Amino acid sequence: MIFNQAGLALSCDSQATAGLFDETVNAYLGFSLDTGKHVKALLTAEPQMPMANVLMGYFYQLMGSRNLVPRAQKSLAAARQHGQSATARERTHMDALDAWARDDLRGATAHWESILLEQPRDILAIKLAHFGHFYLGDPLNIRDSLARVLPHWSDQDSGYGFLLSMYAFGLEETGDYGKAEAQGRRAIDLNRHDPWGVHAVAHVLEMQERYAEGIEWIDELEEAWSTANNFRYHLAWHRALYYLDRDEPERALQLYDETTWDPDSREYLDLCNDVALLARLDLAGIDTGTRWNAVADVLSQHSQVHIMNFIDAHYTLGLTAGGKSAAAEQMMASLESELSENKNPHDSYLEVAARVGLALSTAMIAYANGRFDRAVELMLPIRYDIQLIGGSHAQRDLFAQLLIDAAIKADRLRVARGLLAERKALKPNNAATERLQTRVLAALA
Repeated sequence: MIFNQAGLALSCDSQATAGLFDETVNAYLGFSLDTGKHVKALLTAEPQMPMANVLMGYFYQLMGSRNLVPRAQKSLAAARQHGQSATARERTHMDALDAWARDDLRGATAHWESILLEQPRDILAIKLAHFGHFYLGDPLNIRDSLARVLPHWSDQDSGYGFLLSMYAFGLEETGDYGKAEAQGRRAIDLNRHDPWGVHAVAHVLEMQERYAEGIEWIDELEEAWSTANNFRYHLAWHRALYYLDRDEPERALQLYDETTWDPDSREYLDLCNDVALLARLDLAGIDTGTRWNAVADVLSQHSQVHIMNFIDAHYTLGLTAGGKSAAAEQMMASLESELSENKNPHDSYLEVAARVGLALSTAMIAYANGRFDRAVELMLPIRYDIQLIGGSHAQRDLFAQLLIDAAIKADRLRVARGLLAERKALKPNNAATERLQTRVLAALA
């Protein structure tokens, strides 16, 4: 029997292959540019290894496009073909990939959690459960999933810093900012090259309105995170957000051009970053020129309905704002058709789309087309459910700002005043709050 670095049994032919598997997982955890090369080397070394094929299938799913689902299913078929003598843990990973490829992210996450009850040192299952809870809008489990496994690890274990950074993010999303910051900084002390640890502390500083400290934190660690994969654009997005938050939108626009926008990227988080930052710049009164058109041109090449409502909401806004309304409408028509057919009762994507996703994405189209009253009608009843699309508090704050802006432009000023009072209680020292308050008071006067 072959065991990996965490002491877990792997169905493979050699210790060298187990080492390649661990290297691939560590590359994934560290957002390495070389993750793809690692998994290819692993499959070249032992193409019949069940978990190597499962891992490849997971990576296809993580790309967030239905066009890649058949490849994930092919990887699953290879894993099952060679996995007749696989361990129970490995078979559950296959079941998780199967569920995920059928759009059942909730079921996949349940499989990962069942693995962790038996094998709390499976760091791949830990990371994927973290991902699942994040895009299911479940912050309590983002936190508690890590709390359940941490007693089985120590700072002497390889990968322990990655666990702390995930735990820090869960603590931040549930409002325990002091403990989140401490765990996130400890994660970076253990592993400076951990973008998720940088990210967790960045969120704390954002939520506590410590913008100067946030800029310093991102800048200080830039040498470490700037060599990461596309996630480096998201950390650059956080830095631009700090400048917006402290009312320096021109600097944020400069950072958009220099460190956030990549015309060659087709990665969904990159494109969501671009849409979210441009929308905030528009709200700040900055002329963004033709940047919306450039983003929409890329989005229109990938505007099939995706497998995350978080993506849909950003893409429909970006397409419409960039002059591609027909593509945005086509996305929603396709989604409505899927909802009416409802062939898969376990489809997590459609479950959330029915409750909030369709309304939110339709509201984004209405907003970008200047139908502000319609945007308010769609968004107001679902605003406490938007969390279900996944993402972080900082990311979803865009929709809170757009709702207030739409209410002002629709002359629904009492609604805007009430929403603004809520926002001011949470973000009193935020430039967006101040700009919206000035507009509401002027309109009411």
